[in-house]
Amino acid sequence: MDVLTRAARAVAGTDCDSGGWGLAHCYGNRLETVRSAQPCAQDPDFSKLDELRTDMVLVSIGGAATTSPRELKPYVRREAGHVWAFCHPGAVKGEGRLETGGRIADSRNPSERYFLHLLSKLDEQSPVESLTNAIAALEDEGSLSFCMMCAEMALVGCWYGGAHEPGGPLWLGEGGLARYVSTKPLVSLPEVRWQAMPNRTVLAITRTRRELP
Repeated sequence: MDVLTRAARAVAGTDCDSGGWGLAHCYGNRLETVRSAQPCAQDPDFSKLDELRTDMVLVSIGGAATTSPRELKPYVRREAGHVWAFCHPGAVKGEGRLETGGRIADSRNPSERYFLHLLSKLDEQSPVESLTNAIAALEDEGSLSFCMMCAEMALVGCWYGGAHEPGGPLWLGEGGLARYVSTKPLVSLPEVRWQAMPNRTVLAITRTRRELP
């Protein structure tokens, strides 16, 4: 999957040389994850993305160097029979307002607490409505865009521009049969058409379950 490697490197930019990287991908009816503390530019396992065969994947690259394996992204959680992976490219100001429903974060990063907050509010029968309401209640937070996925669905929220934080959009790409969500349009993929995702919206993508041969 050469397009995945090109896309990941384009999004990361100079972050390829710092921080770690990780991905979650669907394999049959399972969600599998790979996370590494090594920068992707230095990790020989990163090149193995070219060999990945999947129809849905979430990739996180770069950021601050981690001091613990628990800080590696995407964050992963088993919940009600699903394994969920989560990425949040923003920052949370008032983490004390985030309800986790008794769930305990593995890391000290407020982004993981935001993940647990969304899980506690998620209604899988009405994922868009339930998460839209949950995020709207966090009024003054201005950088709440996210992507989370399990083997059954992907949920993407574009939510930025609060009172104290300008935030930024997510971008939706379309090329052939592939669909992309990125923090910026990727010129390294000239075959993909990009448009900014509308602000303050949540998108749900349902995956067709497939049995492995």
